[in-house]
Amino acid sequence: LLNGSEPVRVEAMEAFLERFAPAGLKKKAIHGGYGMAELGVYASSGPILTGHHPFDPAALENRGPVLPLAGRDPGARLIAPCGVVNPEHLALRIVDMQTGCECAPQHVGEIWLAGPSVGKGYWNNAEATEATFGNRLPGRSKTYLRTGDKGFVYDGRIYICGRLKEIIILRGRN
Repeated sequence: LLNGSEPVRVEAMEAFLERFAPAGLKKKAIHGGYGMAELGVYASSGPILTGHHPFDPAALENRGPVLPLAGRDPGARLIAPCGVVNPEHLALRIVDMQTGCECAPQHVGEIWLAGPSVGKGYWNNAEATEATFGNRLPGRSKTYLRTGDKGFVYDGRIYICGRLKEIIILRGRN
């Protein structure tokens, strides 16, 4: 059972498991996933109900390394892991949104991806293609897809903690 919603919520999946456990649903069958249309949908997946942690909200706002908090601190933000990116298939980088340089480990940044399943661009839109698909880390030639998603890697798993452009669409309007 793969949940690729935005965001993947631990509480929702725990409630789902509670509701369907009597029918035989097992905890290990529930996975969180991450992906987008620009890379053929799939980027990562892995178990949700193991490895989720409460994190310090200040660290998630780019103010320090992201480390799990002990216990269930009422101010903490519980984030579900979205699995592991297969490095043989996709290169994942967490990039500082101001400098364009790779972030230090366990810091929040924009998720950049490169690999064979990443699209080549947008039909008849060279400007948007370059802005989204033509990104390079300083001194490197490999191009990356800027996902627009904020995230970090902890214990080898990717965690999504927001979007660069938080937009709500209400009755068809942004």
